[in-house]
Amino acid sequence: MKYTRRSNNFLCISIALCVGGLCLIVSRPIIGDCLLSLECNPLLFNMWKNVAYDVYVELYLFNWTNPEDLHNMSVKPRFEEIGPFVFQLDEEKWNIVWNNNGTVTFQQRRFWYFKDNERSSLDKKVTNVDVIFLGISYATRNWNYYVRKGVFLTLSTYFPKIYRTQTARDLLFDGYPEPVLGIVSAMPFFKHLEVPRWNRFGWLYSRNGSSECDGVFNVGTGRNSVLGKMYNWNYQSRTGYFEGDCGKVSGSASQMYPRNLVRGEPIEIFSTDLRRTIFLKYVEDEYVEGILGYRYTATNYTMDNGTIDAKNKCFCPDECIPFGMMNLSSTRHTAPIFVSLPHFYTADPYYINLVDGLKPDETAHDSWMIVEPITGTILKTGVKIQVNVLMQPVTGTGTQLFENVRKLFVPMVWMNFKTTIPFKGQLFVKIVLIVLPGITCLGVIMIITAAFLLWYERRNDPRRLQSLSQVQLRENRSKS
Repeated sequence: MKYTRRSNNFLCISIALCVGGLCLIVSRPIIGDCLLSLECNPLLFNMWKNVAYDVYVELYLFNWTNPEDLHNMSVKPRFEEIGPFVFQLDEEKWNIVWNNNGTVTFQQRRFWYFKDNERSSLDKKVTNVDVIFLGISYATRNWNYYVRKGVFLTLSTYFPKIYRTQTARDLLFDGYPEPVLGIVSAMPFFKHLEVPRWNRFGWLYSRNGSSECDGVFNVGTGRNSVLGKMYNWNYQSRTGYFEGDCGKVSGSASQMYPRNLVRGEPIEIFSTDLRRTIFLKYVEDEYVEGILGYRYTATNYTMDNGTIDAKNKCFCPDECIPFGMMNLSSTRHTAPIFVSLPHFYTADPYYINLVDGLKPDETAHDSWMIVEPITGTILKTGVKIQVNVLMQPVTGTGTQLFENVRKLFVPMVWMNFKTTIPFKGQLFVKIVLIVLPGITCLGVIMIITAAFLLWYERRNDPRRLQSLSQVQLRENRSKS
Protein backbone atom coordinates (compact mmCIF):
# COMPACT_ATOMS: atom_id res chain seq x y z
CA MET A 1 0.00 0.00 0.00
CA LYS A 2 2.88 2.33 0.86
CA TYR A 3 4.58 1.88 -2.52
CA THR A 4 1.29 2.24 -4.37
CA ARG A 5 0.67 5.58 -2.68
CA ARG A 6 4.17 6.77 -3.59
CA SER A 7 3.70 5.67 -7.20
CA ASN A 8 0.44 7.57 -7.37
CA ASN A 9 2.14 10.67 -6.00
CA PHE A 10 4.93 10.41 -8.57
CA LEU A 11 2.37 9.94 -11.30
CA CYS A 12 0.33 12.99 -10.21
CA ILE A 13 3.44 15.17 -9.96
CA SER A 14 4.64 14.01 -13.39
CA ILE A 15 1.28 14.71 -15.00
CA ALA A 16 1.13 18.14 -13.36
CA LEU A 17 4.64 19.00 -14.56
CA CYS A 18 3.92 17.73 -18.07
CA VAL A 19 0.63 19.63 -18.33
CA GLY A 20 2.19 22.78 -16.84
CA GLY A 21 5.14 22.58 -19.24
CA LEU A 22 2.87 22.13 -22.26
CA CYS A 23 0.72 25.04 -21.09
CA LEU A 24 3.77 27.30 -20.80
CA ILE A 25 5.00 26.39 -24.27
CA VAL A 26 1.55 26.84 -25.82
CA SER A 27 0.93 30.12 -23.95
CA ARG A 28 4.27 31.68 -24.91
CA PRO A 29 2.83 33.46 -27.97
CA ILE A 30 -0.07 34.71 -25.85
CA ILE A 31 2.28 36.03 -23.16
CA GLY A 32 4.46 37.59 -25.87
CA ASP A 33 1.42 39.26 -27.42
CA CYS A 34 0.46 40.67 -24.03
CA LEU A 35 3.96 41.92 -23.20
CA LEU A 36 4.14 43.66 -26.59
CA SER A 37 0.61 45.04 -26.70
CA LEU A 38 -0.39 48.64 -25.93
CA GLU A 39 -3.74 47.42 -24.60
CA CYS A 40 -2.40 44.65 -22.37
CA ASN A 41 0.88 46.04 -21.03
CA PRO A 42 0.54 49.31 -19.03
CA LEU A 43 4.31 49.80 -18.93
CA LEU A 44 4.57 49.70 -22.71
CA PHE A 45 1.53 51.96 -23.04
CA ASN A 46 3.01 54.61 -20.73
CA MET A 47 6.32 54.52 -22.59
CA TRP A 48 4.41 54.97 -25.86
CA LYS A 49 1.97 57.64 -24.65
CA ASN A 50 4.61 59.90 -23.14
CA VAL A 51 7.67 59.03 -25.17
CA ALA A 52 10.30 57.85 -22.69
CA TYR A 53 13.26 58.68 -24.92
CA ASP A 54 15.38 61.80 -24.52
CA VAL A 55 15.25 63.17 -28.05
CA TYR A 56 17.57 65.96 -29.11
CA VAL A 57 17.24 67.71 -32.44
CA GLU A 58 20.16 69.53 -33.99
CA LEU A 59 19.08 72.15 -36.52
CA TYR A 60 21.50 73.66 -39.05
CA LEU A 61 20.71 76.62 -41.29
CA PHE A 62 22.49 77.50 -44.53
CA ASN A 63 23.76 81.05 -44.97
CA TRP A 64 24.08 82.35 -48.54
CA THR A 65 27.36 84.27 -48.54
CA ASN A 66 27.32 85.75 -52.07
CA PRO A 67 23.70 86.60 -52.97
CA GLU A 68 24.88 89.69 -54.85
CA ASP A 69 26.29 87.32 -57.53
CA LEU A 70 22.88 85.77 -58.19
CA HIS A 71 22.78 86.88 -61.82
CA ASN A 72 26.45 86.20 -62.48
CA MET A 73 26.45 82.85 -64.26
CA SER A 74 30.20 82.45 -63.84
CA VAL A 75 29.97 82.37 -60.03
CA LYS A 76 28.33 79.54 -58.12
CA PRO A 77 26.13 80.35 -55.12
CA ARG A 78 28.16 79.71 -51.97
CA PHE A 79 26.65 78.49 -48.70
CA GLU A 80 27.99 78.03 -45.20
CA GLU A 81 26.44 75.88 -42.50
CA ILE A 82 25.39 77.63 -39.28
CA GLY A 83 24.60 75.64 -36.16
CA PRO A 84 23.78 73.42 -34.51
CA PHE A 85 20.80 74.94 -32.77
CA VAL A 86 19.97 72.20 -30.28
CA PHE A 87 16.45 71.52 -29.04
CA GLN A 88 15.11 68.88 -26.67
CA LEU A 89 11.98 67.30 -28.11
CA ASP A 90 9.21 65.94 -25.89
CA GLU A 91 6.32 64.06 -27.44
CA GLU A 92 2.97 62.89 -26.11
CA LYS A 93 -0.03 61.12 -27.63
CA TRP A 94 -3.27 63.06 -27.67
CA ASN A 95 -6.98 62.26 -28.22
CA ILE A 96 -6.42 58.50 -27.89
CA VAL A 97 -9.29 56.28 -29.12
CA TRP A 98 -9.18 52.47 -28.88
CA ASN A 99 -10.85 50.69 -31.80
CA ASN A 100 -12.48 47.25 -31.92
CA ASN A 101 -10.23 46.07 -34.75
CA GLY A 102 -7.04 46.06 -32.67
CA THR A 103 -5.91 49.55 -33.65
CA VAL A 104 -5.64 52.86 -31.81
CA THR A 105 -6.35 56.31 -33.26
CA PHE A 106 -4.55 59.35 -31.89
CA GLN A 107 -2.78 62.63 -32.52
CA GLN A 108 0.60 63.64 -31.20
CA ARG A 109 1.95 66.84 -29.72
CA ARG A 110 5.60 67.81 -29.79
CA PHE A 111 7.23 70.37 -27.54
CA TRP A 112 10.59 71.87 -28.52
CA TYR A 113 12.87 73.36 -25.81
CA PHE A 114 15.95 75.28 -26.88
CA LYS A 115 19.19 74.21 -25.18
CA ASP A 116 21.45 77.22 -24.87
CA ASN A 117 24.95 76.69 -26.14
CA GLU A 118 27.94 78.89 -26.85
CA ARG A 119 28.25 77.84 -30.47
CA SER A 120 24.89 79.00 -31.78
CA SER A 121 22.61 81.81 -30.74
CA LEU A 122 19.08 82.06 -32.06
CA ASP A 123 19.74 85.75 -32.69
CA LYS A 124 22.36 84.94 -35.34
CA LYS A 125 21.52 86.47 -38.74
CA VAL A 126 21.11 84.16 -41.73
CA THR A 127 20.69 85.07 -45.41
CA ASN A 128 19.03 82.82 -47.96
CA VAL A 129 16.43 82.84 -50.73
CA ASP A 130 12.94 84.15 -50.05
CA VAL A 131 10.91 80.95 -49.84
CA ILE A 132 7.54 82.62 -50.31
CA PHE A 133 8.68 84.48 -53.42
CA LEU A 134 10.11 81.29 -54.92
CA GLY A 135 6.91 79.46 -54.00
CA ILE A 136 4.74 81.94 -55.88
CA SER A 137 7.00 81.85 -58.95
CA TYR A 138 6.92 78.04 -58.96
CA ALA A 139 3.15 77.78 -58.46
CA THR A 140 2.46 80.20 -61.33
CA ARG A 141 5.13 78.99 -63.78
CA ASN A 142 2.58 77.36 -66.11
CA TRP A 143 -0.17 79.94 -65.76
CA ASN A 144 -1.49 82.21 -68.47
CA TYR A 145 1.06 84.95 -69.22
CA TYR A 146 -1.26 87.85 -68.36
CA VAL A 147 -2.55 86.27 -65.16
CA ARG A 148 0.97 85.49 -63.99
CA LYS A 149 2.18 88.98 -64.80
CA GLY A 150 -0.80 90.51 -63.00
CA VAL A 151 -0.09 88.50 -59.87
CA PHE A 152 3.56 89.54 -59.80
CA LEU A 153 2.79 93.19 -60.45
CA THR A 154 0.38 93.09 -57.52
CA LEU A 155 2.94 91.51 -55.20
CA SER A 156 6.13 93.12 -56.56
CA THR A 157 6.30 95.77 -53.83
CA TYR A 158 6.64 93.04 -51.21
CA PHE A 159 9.65 91.43 -52.91
CA PRO A 160 12.41 93.94 -53.69
CA LYS A 161 14.95 91.08 -53.68
CA ILE A 162 14.96 87.34 -54.23
CA TYR A 163 16.73 86.80 -50.89
CA ARG A 164 16.27 88.04 -47.35
CA THR A 165 18.12 88.10 -44.01
CA GLN A 166 16.44 86.99 -40.77
CA THR A 167 17.48 85.72 -37.36
CA ALA A 168 17.65 81.99 -36.77
CA ARG A 169 14.87 82.44 -34.22
CA ASP A 170 12.55 83.85 -36.86
CA LEU A 171 13.51 81.30 -39.51
CA LEU A 172 12.82 78.36 -37.20
CA PHE A 173 9.94 78.66 -34.71
CA ASP A 174 8.94 82.29 -34.18
CA GLY A 175 8.43 83.06 -37.85
CA TYR A 176 8.90 86.46 -39.53
CA PRO A 177 6.04 88.71 -40.73
CA GLU A 178 4.87 87.73 -44.20
CA PRO A 179 1.66 89.62 -45.12
CA VAL A 180 1.84 88.21 -48.65
CA LEU A 181 0.64 84.86 -47.32
CA GLY A 182 -2.66 86.42 -46.31
CA ILE A 183 -2.97 88.23 -49.65
CA VAL A 184 -2.21 85.09 -51.67
CA SER A 185 -4.64 82.94 -49.68
CA ALA A 186 -7.39 85.48 -50.44
CA MET A 187 -6.70 85.56 -54.20
CA PRO A 188 -9.13 83.40 -56.23
CA PHE A 189 -6.25 82.13 -58.40
CA PHE A 190 -4.69 80.38 -55.38
CA LYS A 191 -7.86 78.98 -53.81
CA HIS A 192 -7.23 75.45 -55.09
CA LEU A 193 -3.83 75.41 -53.36
CA GLU A 194 -5.42 75.81 -49.91
CA VAL A 195 -2.65 78.16 -48.77
CA PRO A 196 -2.64 78.48 -44.95
CA ARG A 197 -3.94 81.80 -43.68
CA TRP A 198 -0.78 82.62 -41.77
CA ASN A 199 0.75 86.08 -41.46
CA ARG A 200 4.18 84.71 -40.54
CA PHE A 201 6.55 82.15 -41.96
CA GLY A 202 9.13 79.89 -40.29
CA TRP A 203 10.28 76.36 -41.05
CA LEU A 204 8.75 75.08 -37.81
CA TYR A 205 6.29 77.92 -37.21
CA SER A 206 3.13 76.86 -35.34
CA ARG A 207 4.50 73.33 -34.70
CA ASN A 208 5.54 73.78 -31.08
CA GLY A 209 2.83 72.16 -28.94
CA SER A 210 0.49 71.63 -31.90
CA SER A 211 -1.56 68.43 -32.23
CA GLU A 212 -2.63 69.25 -35.80
CA CYS A 213 0.65 69.33 -37.75
CA ASP A 214 1.24 65.57 -37.92
CA GLY A 215 -2.37 64.61 -38.63
CA VAL A 216 -4.36 61.71 -37.19
CA PHE A 217 -2.66 58.32 -36.81
CA ASN A 218 -4.26 54.89 -36.82
CA VAL A 219 -1.77 52.18 -35.80
CA GLY A 220 -1.80 48.58 -34.60
CA THR A 221 -1.79 47.95 -30.85
CA GLY A 222 -0.20 44.50 -31.12
CA ARG A 223 -3.46 42.74 -30.25
CA ASN A 224 -5.03 41.21 -33.36
CA SER A 225 -2.87 43.67 -35.31
CA VAL A 226 0.78 44.46 -36.02
CA LEU A 227 2.26 46.65 -33.28
CA GLY A 228 3.14 50.10 -34.59
CA LYS A 229 1.97 49.48 -38.16
CA MET A 230 0.24 52.43 -39.86
CA TYR A 231 -3.18 51.37 -41.11
CA ASN A 232 -4.63 54.82 -41.82
CA TRP A 233 -3.54 58.44 -41.76
CA ASN A 234 -6.10 61.20 -41.45
CA TYR A 235 -8.73 58.42 -41.58
CA GLN A 236 -7.63 57.33 -45.06
CA SER A 237 -5.57 54.40 -46.37
CA ARG A 238 -4.06 56.67 -49.04
CA THR A 239 -2.26 59.96 -48.60
CA GLY A 240 -3.88 61.70 -51.57
CA TYR A 241 -0.53 63.18 -52.68
CA PHE A 242 0.93 60.47 -54.93
CA GLU A 243 -0.52 58.06 -57.48
CA GLY A 244 -0.45 54.25 -57.44
CA ASP A 245 1.46 52.39 -54.75
CA CYS A 246 3.32 55.57 -53.84
CA GLY A 247 0.14 56.96 -52.31
CA LYS A 248 -0.52 54.04 -49.97
CA VAL A 249 -0.27 54.44 -46.21
CA SER A 250 2.07 51.64 -45.11
CA GLY A 251 5.04 50.93 -42.89
CA SER A 252 5.54 51.73 -39.22
CA ALA A 253 4.83 54.95 -37.39
CA SER A 254 8.54 55.63 -36.65
CA GLN A 255 8.35 54.87 -32.91
CA MET A 256 7.66 51.12 -32.84
CA TYR A 257 8.39 48.46 -35.44
CA PRO A 258 7.04 44.96 -36.08
CA ARG A 259 8.33 42.11 -33.94
CA ASN A 260 10.79 39.49 -35.16
CA LEU A 261 12.53 41.57 -37.80
CA VAL A 262 14.45 39.52 -40.36
CA ARG A 263 18.18 40.22 -40.64
CA GLY A 264 19.04 41.54 -44.08
CA GLU A 265 15.59 42.83 -44.99
CA PRO A 266 14.78 46.58 -45.10
CA ILE A 267 12.28 48.27 -42.81
CA GLU A 268 9.45 50.58 -43.88
CA ILE A 269 8.70 53.87 -42.15
CA PHE A 270 5.71 56.09 -42.84
CA SER A 271 6.69 59.75 -42.45
CA THR A 272 3.89 62.27 -41.95
CA ASP A 273 6.30 65.10 -42.81
CA LEU A 274 7.18 63.48 -46.15
CA ARG A 275 3.63 62.16 -46.71
CA ARG A 276 5.04 58.84 -47.87
CA THR A 277 6.69 55.56 -46.92
CA ILE A 278 10.48 55.34 -47.02
CA PHE A 279 12.79 52.33 -46.81
CA LEU A 280 15.93 51.93 -44.73
CA LYS A 281 18.44 49.24 -45.63
CA TYR A 282 19.86 46.72 -43.15
CA VAL A 283 23.62 47.23 -42.77
CA GLU A 284 24.93 45.25 -39.81
CA ASP A 285 24.36 44.04 -36.25
CA GLU A 286 25.31 46.49 -33.52
CA TYR A 287 25.09 46.44 -29.72
CA VAL A 288 23.58 49.33 -27.77
CA GLU A 289 23.84 49.20 -23.96
CA GLY A 290 24.44 45.46 -24.19
CA ILE A 291 21.38 44.84 -26.40
CA LEU A 292 21.79 43.42 -29.89
CA GLY A 293 20.19 45.53 -32.59
CA TYR A 294 19.98 45.77 -36.36
CA ARG A 295 21.42 48.92 -37.89
CA TYR A 296 19.47 50.41 -40.80
CA THR A 297 20.56 53.31 -42.98
CA ALA A 298 19.23 55.53 -45.75
CA THR A 299 20.63 54.92 -49.23
CA ASN A 300 20.24 56.50 -52.65
CA TYR A 301 17.19 54.21 -53.03
CA THR A 302 15.54 55.91 -50.03
CA MET A 303 15.20 59.16 -51.98
CA ASP A 304 14.68 57.50 -55.36
CA ASN A 305 12.03 58.93 -57.70
CA GLY A 306 12.22 56.30 -60.42
CA THR A 307 15.81 56.86 -61.56
CA ILE A 308 17.03 53.71 -59.78
CA ASP A 309 13.80 51.70 -59.57
CA ALA A 310 11.01 52.32 -62.08
CA LYS A 311 8.30 51.48 -59.54
CA ASN A 312 9.22 54.68 -57.64
CA LYS A 313 8.39 56.85 -60.63
CA CYS A 314 4.99 57.62 -59.07
CA PHE A 315 6.90 59.76 -56.53
CA CYS A 316 7.69 62.04 -59.44
CA PRO A 317 4.52 64.18 -59.79
CA ASP A 318 6.14 66.65 -62.19
CA GLU A 319 9.47 66.77 -63.99
CA CYS A 320 11.65 63.87 -62.81
CA ILE A 321 15.02 64.90 -61.42
CA PRO A 322 18.24 62.94 -60.69
CA PHE A 323 18.19 60.54 -57.74
CA GLY A 324 18.81 61.64 -54.17
CA MET A 325 16.17 64.37 -54.09
CA MET A 326 12.52 63.93 -53.15
CA ASN A 327 9.91 66.25 -54.64
CA LEU A 328 7.37 67.34 -51.98
CA SER A 329 5.77 70.16 -53.95
CA SER A 330 2.50 68.24 -54.26
CA THR A 331 2.35 67.98 -50.46
CA ARG A 332 3.18 71.63 -49.72
CA HIS A 333 0.63 73.67 -51.67
CA THR A 334 2.84 73.32 -54.81
CA ALA A 335 5.71 75.19 -53.12
CA PRO A 336 9.04 74.00 -54.62
CA ILE A 337 10.09 72.04 -51.53
CA PHE A 338 12.52 69.16 -52.06
CA VAL A 339 14.22 67.02 -49.42
CA SER A 340 17.50 65.13 -49.45
CA LEU A 341 20.09 63.88 -47.04
CA PRO A 342 22.32 66.64 -45.57
CA HIS A 343 24.80 68.23 -47.96
CA PHE A 344 23.28 66.07 -50.77
CA TYR A 345 24.92 62.98 -49.29
CA THR A 346 24.37 59.85 -51.52
CA ALA A 347 22.62 62.05 -54.12
CA ASP A 348 23.55 62.42 -57.78
CA PRO A 349 26.64 64.70 -58.14
CA TYR A 350 24.45 66.98 -60.23
CA TYR A 351 23.20 68.77 -57.10
CA ILE A 352 26.47 69.51 -55.32
CA ASN A 353 28.11 70.60 -58.57
CA LEU A 354 25.68 73.53 -58.73
CA VAL A 355 26.82 75.13 -55.45
CA ASP A 356 29.91 75.76 -53.35
CA GLY A 357 30.44 75.18 -49.64
CA LEU A 358 28.71 71.82 -49.12
CA LYS A 359 30.81 68.83 -48.03
CA PRO A 360 28.91 65.53 -47.82
CA ASP A 361 30.38 63.16 -45.26
CA GLU A 362 29.20 59.67 -44.28
CA THR A 363 29.92 60.07 -40.56
CA ALA A 364 28.19 63.43 -40.26
CA HIS A 365 25.36 63.07 -42.77
CA ASP A 366 24.35 59.40 -42.92
CA SER A 367 20.79 58.83 -41.65
CA TRP A 368 20.41 55.67 -39.55
CA MET A 369 18.67 53.87 -36.72
CA ILE A 370 19.29 50.75 -34.63
CA VAL A 371 16.30 48.54 -33.79
CA GLU A 372 16.08 45.55 -31.44
CA PRO A 373 14.71 42.82 -33.77
CA ILE A 374 12.65 40.68 -31.34
CA THR A 375 10.58 43.49 -29.83
CA GLY A 376 10.92 46.07 -32.62
CA THR A 377 12.14 48.67 -30.11
CA ILE A 378 14.31 51.60 -31.21
CA LEU A 379 17.69 51.51 -29.47
CA LYS A 380 19.44 54.51 -31.04
CA THR A 381 18.91 56.95 -33.89
CA GLY A 382 20.68 59.54 -35.97
CA VAL A 383 17.87 60.38 -38.40
CA LYS A 384 18.74 63.28 -40.70
CA ILE A 385 16.88 65.20 -43.39
CA GLN A 386 17.59 68.37 -45.38
CA VAL A 387 15.05 70.79 -46.84
CA ASN A 388 15.85 72.45 -50.15
CA VAL A 389 14.04 74.94 -52.36
CA LEU A 390 14.12 74.90 -56.15
CA MET A 391 15.15 78.15 -57.80
CA GLN A 392 14.81 78.38 -61.57
CA PRO A 393 14.36 81.05 -64.25
CA VAL A 394 10.76 82.18 -64.83
CA THR A 395 9.76 84.57 -67.61
CA GLY A 396 6.72 86.77 -67.97
CA THR A 397 6.57 87.98 -64.37
CA GLY A 398 7.05 91.66 -65.05
CA THR A 399 10.18 91.62 -62.88
CA GLN A 400 13.79 90.91 -63.78
CA LEU A 401 14.51 89.00 -60.57
CA PHE A 402 13.80 85.59 -62.09
CA GLU A 403 14.69 86.33 -65.68
CA ASN A 404 18.39 85.48 -65.48
CA VAL A 405 19.03 83.02 -62.65
CA ARG A 406 20.49 79.53 -62.75
CA LYS A 407 18.43 76.48 -61.92
CA LEU A 408 19.58 74.96 -58.64
CA PHE A 409 18.31 73.33 -55.48
CA VAL A 410 19.04 75.77 -52.66
CA PRO A 411 19.86 74.14 -49.29
CA MET A 412 17.86 75.81 -46.51
CA VAL A 413 17.94 73.77 -43.29
CA TRP A 414 18.82 70.27 -42.12
CA MET A 415 17.90 68.37 -38.98
CA ASN A 416 19.41 65.55 -36.98
CA PHE A 417 17.11 63.63 -34.61
CA LYS A 418 19.30 61.94 -31.98
CA THR A 419 18.15 59.56 -29.28
CA THR A 420 19.31 56.57 -27.23
CA ILE A 421 17.02 54.17 -25.40
CA PRO A 422 16.70 55.22 -21.70
CA PHE A 423 17.28 52.90 -18.73
CA LYS A 424 13.55 52.18 -18.38
CA GLY A 425 13.39 51.10 -22.01
CA GLN A 426 16.54 49.01 -21.68
CA LEU A 427 15.07 47.23 -18.66
CA PHE A 428 11.82 46.52 -20.49
CA VAL A 429 13.59 45.07 -23.54
CA LYS A 430 15.91 42.92 -21.44
CA ILE A 431 13.00 41.55 -19.40
CA VAL A 432 11.11 40.62 -22.57
CA LEU A 433 14.21 39.02 -24.08
CA ILE A 434 14.66 36.94 -20.92
CA VAL A 435 11.00 36.12 -20.24
CA LEU A 436 9.96 34.90 -23.69
CA PRO A 437 12.76 32.34 -24.20
CA GLY A 438 12.62 31.58 -20.47
CA ILE A 439 8.98 30.50 -20.72
CA THR A 440 9.83 27.98 -23.41
CA CYS A 441 12.88 26.72 -21.55
CA LEU A 442 10.92 26.33 -18.32
CA GLY A 443 8.18 24.42 -20.13
CA VAL A 444 10.74 22.05 -21.69
CA ILE A 445 12.46 21.55 -18.32
CA MET A 446 9.14 20.72 -16.68
CA ILE A 447 8.34 18.12 -19.34
CA ILE A 448 11.82 16.57 -19.08
CA THR A 449 11.48 16.50 -15.28
CA ALA A 450 8.11 14.75 -15.57
CA ALA A 451 9.62 12.15 -17.89
CA PHE A 452 12.56 11.66 -15.50
CA LEU A 453 10.26 11.17 -12.51
CA LEU A 454 8.23 8.58 -14.38
CA TRP A 455 11.41 6.77 -15.42
CA TYR A 456 12.86 6.94 -11.92
CA GLU A 457 9.68 5.63 -10.29
CA ARG A 458 9.40 2.87 -12.84
CA ARG A 459 13.02 1.92 -12.32
CA ASN A 460 12.68 1.77 -8.52
CA ASP A 461 9.20 0.21 -8.32
CA PRO A 462 9.44 -2.61 -5.68
CA ARG A 463 7.14 -4.81 -7.70
CA ARG A 464 9.38 -4.49 -10.71
CA LEU A 465 12.48 -5.15 -8.61
CA GLN A 466 10.83 -8.23 -7.04
CA SER A 467 9.91 -9.54 -10.48
CA LEU A 468 13.44 -9.01 -11.73
CA SER A 469 14.81 -10.84 -8.68
CA GLN A 470 12.55 -13.83 -9.30
CA VAL A 471 13.63 -13.97 -12.93
CA GLN A 472 17.27 -13.83 -11.91
CA LEU A 473 16.74 -16.59 -9.32
CA ARG A 474 15.13 -18.88 -11.89
CA GLU A 475 17.96 -18.26 -14.33
CA ASN A 476 20.53 -19.15 -11.65
CA ARG A 477 18.72 -22.38 -10.76
CA SER A 478 18.51 -23.43 -14.37
CA LYS A 479 22.24 -22.90 -14.80
CA SER A 480 23.01 -25.00 -11.72
